[in-house]
Amino acid sequence: MVPPMFDPRVASFAVLGLLLTWFAAYYWGLGFPIVAWLALPLMISFVYSLLTGKSVVEALASDTKSTLWSPWMFAWIAFWMAFDLRYWYLPGNLAGAAFVTIYDPSHHLFGGGAAKSDLIPCTNTNATSSGCSFLPEYPTHVSWNVALFNQGAFDPWVMLRLRAHVLLNSIGLFFNGAQLYLISSGKEKQNRLVGRVAIFSQVVGTSNAYYIAWTTHGAIDAYGNEKSVWAFGSMWLSILVPAGLGMRAIYKGDVASHRRWMIRMYGALFGSFFYWRFMALVLQPLLSGPNGWLFYTCVSWMLGIVTFEISAQKAGMFDAQFYPELSEPLVKADYIHIG
Repeated sequence: MVPPMFDPRVASFAVLGLLLTWFAAYYWGLGFPIVAWLALPLMISFVYSLLTGKSVVEALASDTKSTLWSPWMFAWIAFWMAFDLRYWYLPGNLAGAAFVTIYDPSHHLFGGGAAKSDLIPCTNTNATSSGCSFLPEYPTHVSWNVALFNQGAFDPWVMLRLRAHVLLNSIGLFFNGAQLYLISSGKEKQNRLVGRVAIFSQVVGTSNAYYIAWTTHGAIDAYGNEKSVWAFGSMWLSILVPAGLGMRAIYKGDVASHRRWMIRMYGALFGSFFYWRFMALVLQPLLSGPNGWLFYTCVSWMLGIVTFEISAQKAGMFDAQFYPELSEPLVKADYIHIG
């Protein structure tokens, strides 16, 4: 297996990403720090979603094994995690402005009638020189962008939980990818340790997000009020239920069921993280405001589970012979005494 840093596909996408980044810097006249906060995360999300879609299409169109699980794919997640740290080293208002700025160009340049009618100015203009965005040429923003900015920038309690949510989910994304690689390489002990970290990170991270939604979204029209609480509840359960059923299966020694539920959990988190952002960028002309927010939140995790289920099936990850080094009695005896 070619290490991620030497894979020519990774190198080519890295070069393309740098070119796109510097083009964006030239076009918008941005300094390098802002480019690092905004353009690179946007590029990574876009490319990673395309790569995943490409893997699924290839898996459906041929009898070859899917490439979704190779190390170079989750190397992109590690790259993304580095930029997620901006939520920790930037003040809340700047971190919120960075988020809004990512969506401003697509909402203004490609927005249809629905999107245009939903664009509103910042309600708090003391965050940056241009309000709640780093791009002064866009004085208005989608309503849920403004609501999210106001929560993160001016509510320290929400910002703290948001930071914990982003960090833990990023860790879960990376460790889930690493776990798939480790177990397919027969590294059983490392897989168990990484799996525990992944489950803990995902459950606690998504619980933080749902707690924010449960305690605050009901009073915010831009999110859809109580509908947003239910939408985020479905996203939270998409992690919690597979995690619980997967752990229950492995304690019973049912390795096959455990594997299925863990892959579904990973798919749900992947969809909630990457597909949500991708849909928020490209579907804004069709679904604006609360309708878009609710649609992305409910559909992204479903799409993630379907994507991973299809790819794993095609890759043979549910076949009994996929892990020839692991025997049922050994795994059962070892896992039942965890803790």
